Amino acid sequence: MNEHPVFDQVGFDSTSKRELETLKRLFFPWEINSVFFSPPALKLIRIKTIKKAALILILLISVLPCFSQDYNFSKIDLEAGLPSRVINAIAEGSDGYIWMASEGAGLLRYDGRSYENYGLEEFPVLLDVQSDAQGQIWFHNGRRLWFYDGLTIKEYPLPEGAAIKQLKVFKEKYLLLNSGLYALAKDSLVSISNPLSTIDDFTFFKGSLFLQSGRNLWRKAQGDWEKTRFQITALLATANAQSVIINDTVYTDAQLSKSFSFDDSIRIQAYTQNASFQLFLGQSHLYLNTEGDSLKIPYSARLLTSDIKDVFISSNGVIYLILREGLMKLEDLASFKLDSKYGVFCTYKMGGQYFAGTERGLEIYDASYQLVKSFDLGFILSLAAFQNDIYIGTEAGLYRFDTESGAMEKLGLNGFVFSLIAHNNELWLGAGDGIYRYAQGRFTNISFEENLARATVFSIKKDAAGALWFASYTEGLWRLKEGQWQAFREYGGLKLDSINFSSFLPLKGDRLLIGTPSDGIFDLRGDKLLHFGLRDLDFAEIRDIQEWRGEIWLGTNKGIVNYRELSLSRQSQTPVKLHFLKANASLNASFSTKEGIVYASTKGLFILNLEILNLQTSLSKRAELQAINRLQSTNENLLQFCQDTAAFDILPLNLELPYNYNYLRLNYGSKNLYRQDFIQYRYRLVGLSSAWNYVGNFGESFYPDLAAGQYQFELQSRYAWQTWPNNSQVYAFEIKEAYWRTWWFISILILGILALTTFIVRDRWLKTQQRLSLENELLDMERKALRLQMNPHFIFNALDSISSFIFVKDAKQAVRYLNNFAKLMRLTLESSMEHVHPVETELSILKNYLELEKLRFSDKFEYELELDEEIDYDVGLPPMLIQPHVENAILHGLKPLDRPGLLKISFKVDGDNLCCIIDDNGVGRSAKKSELSTKGHRSMATQINKDRIALLQRSIKGEVALNIIDKMDENGKACGTTVIIKLPIQNI
Repeated sequence: MNEHPVFDQVGFDSTSKRELETLKRLFFPWEINSVFFSPPALKLIRIKTIKKAALILILLISVLPCFSQDYNFSKIDLEAGLPSRVINAIAEGSDGYIWMASEGAGLLRYDGRSYENYGLEEFPVLLDVQSDAQGQIWFHNGRRLWFYDGLTIKEYPLPEGAAIKQLKVFKEKYLLLNSGLYALAKDSLVSISNPLSTIDDFTFFKGSLFLQSGRNLWRKAQGDWEKTRFQITALLATANAQSVIINDTVYTDAQLSKSFSFDDSIRIQAYTQNASFQLFLGQSHLYLNTEGDSLKIPYSARLLTSDIKDVFISSNGVIYLILREGLMKLEDLASFKLDSKYGVFCTYKMGGQYFAGTERGLEIYDASYQLVKSFDLGFILSLAAFQNDIYIGTEAGLYRFDTESGAMEKLGLNGFVFSLIAHNNELWLGAGDGIYRYAQGRFTNISFEENLARATVFSIKKDAAGALWFASYTEGLWRLKEGQWQAFREYGGLKLDSINFSSFLPLKGDRLLIGTPSDGIFDLRGDKLLHFGLRDLDFAEIRDIQEWRGEIWLGTNKGIVNYRELSLSRQSQTPVKLHFLKANASLNASFSTKEGIVYASTKGLFILNLEILNLQTSLSKRAELQAINRLQSTNENLLQFCQDTAAFDILPLNLELPYNYNYLRLNYGSKNLYRQDFIQYRYRLVGLSSAWNYVGNFGESFYPDLAAGQYQFELQSRYAWQTWPNNSQVYAFEIKEAYWRTWWFISILILGILALTTFIVRDRWLKTQQRLSLENELLDMERKALRLQMNPHFIFNALDSISSFIFVKDAKQAVRYLNNFAKLMRLTLESSMEHVHPVETELSILKNYLELEKLRFSDKFEYELELDEEIDYDVGLPPMLIQPHVENAILHGLKPLDRPGLLKISFKVDGDNLCCIIDDNGVGRSAKKSELSTKGHRSMATQINKDRIALLQRSIKGEVALNIIDKMDENGKACGTTVIIKLPIQNI
């Protein structure tokens, strides 16, 4: 008997409605009428009735539980993108590409995403492909042999009529022809001498060359051939092999004395290996050896051995079965699932056996995943190992399975036992009405004894310090540490009774993870709270939290995901795209093993081998740049701008692009066969920005309008749950400056500008000097003109006229004449100080001069002065430019007339020019010329004025012209002269 009361049929009668609804949703995901779980109905239904109903339901589905072993093989054929129906051989190059010898598609290159054909026309059908230590790819079609060094494909010379039986690449390359065995030297074949007339097969192992002829096996060691003891049916080995297989026995030493076999009944059909994996093909299974693990992988449910021609395993553990048509691929070695028609709700591994608790009872499986025993115990909720036995928590209480005798025993506790854990020689139970302890065959109700709140305890966990944590739906958490109980209704600022949590995990340093089905996950660290909501979790429900070697894995309704993905995504501030491993995890139904984590799921048992997962991810190729193109063109070849190219990738190295090739698209990726969809990338272009760009699984980056300069494209990749590596894949390139921005062009431009500036300055200085010289000449001409105008003869005549007026006592005329003379003198002197004076000033000078000349010649002529209305006051002209021509008109044109003369002077605007017209009706220039020739006289004023016009033409812009027109009457007789002076309008 127990020390404290145990409530019979505990759980429903003592559980709140909120707990019942939680149990209903978490433990029974299928749809059941809510009346079945209503509290009033539950009081009427006994546990036995529930058992009968469940048993009937199970029998309707199947008489026996059915588990099937499942690795996720996938078929690769034409529909899946394979370019050929038949693949004869697969090899992996040192560059990371996968090479395939096909029938109909030539040599195929595969980078994990797409295929590329080589030699489709020259060698469409190939029988074999191999990769050597130098990275060259060798392939043949049975008659001809080629090799590819990453840049060019070349044919290797063979003897005429040679037929290739086998090509094998070890440390050296060997070729078995119809004429014998040869080693491939650089340019020619070297025959391998041997005592055999026919060779059926050969291999190289541990420094020795082995030849098979019929059933005899020969070995060449230290230069001599010897016949071995074996009568063989099969000889298998690969390049750099760690083993050789003779008659289904695996030998591991050169003396063929150390051996092992998988099973007496197993026949090994094929064998391949690389630096990390050994793979053997049996009649129904694949046998995989790694440094720390071995796997037995079934395939017979999908294929017959006769369907498989060969096997291949990549450097990161991806397996290809080469079929008669197409391929079969096994990418994920770490995930293994035992399918079941029944949901598995808890699991445990002990002594190489797997224990699965289902809705029907307990199932026990051996290391080969074969069902060895089952017990009908009803709904199993929890499993634990205690004192070398397995304890089972069910809907009807606690059971013990004796691992030695195989007997099952019902213990005294009844009701729901949701959780179990062994600690310090005691077994702790989480039941529907609280916490129990089982020791020395006795149950103790701890909730009653320690006065803890009565609630359903659905999970018990142990932290790194050895403290036990107990979780309930309504009362929060309890912790038992060093014999002291502590209750937590609030932790890290989170009220535990306010959330509907389904799982939790205590960690070091009082850190606590709490998972919920509807509120995400809470990371509590002392007084700090970090929350990832449903959106962060891609709307997945947290059902389980498990730790393995410091890594935290979350079981959800969508699958299993590493918790680090959430924190890394938040650190990088990028949208979360979680990567779920397959299987739907049930509530608190995982168990951590040496190799990884075993999950119980609603679809069966799911085994996650994290050692294999870490091995495969650690061996995967890192990201690298695969192509660089102009953004505007996908086909333009940039190799013309590089000094070298990378082998196999044909990627330009030391790329120097012109300035107008600055719109670039960069394609990148990794040559990984393993989990391409789980790889994430980040990159940055040093020279443009030092910040990383996080792009998830996207493999392109775009850079428009890059400035000239040197750049380094840095690329990193990782699997979603890994941290970013410390080193980067770096690709350097340069965009050259436009020629007008180069130092030499700028230097030439500066020199040119200096030269041009010097020329302009010098030219302006010369023009200035020339202008000053012209101005001096003009001033000199004007002074000469003034002197001519004011010659003594004119002054004498003027004074003589004035004196004659005085003599005849005509004081009025004398005063008038004297005033005009004074005004003329004053205006002439004032204008002589300027280069340009107003037209009106010129008119005043001319008017005073004409008045004096008119008085002097006793009104011998009349004059008219005309000024165009368009001429403003600020329009000017050089002084004393008109007067010499007026004087000539009076003296030489009007004075000789025997009749009154007329002199017209007008100023008009003609476009941008000022026209000065002096018109007289005198005797004309012809009479004047005859007079001058008689007297031998030459007019200096006229010549000086012409010189002034010539100087003006050189010193000012615009049209400067002097035009003298001889007028004739209808009889052809001279009747006067017209002088037209045209000047640019000058504003004063």
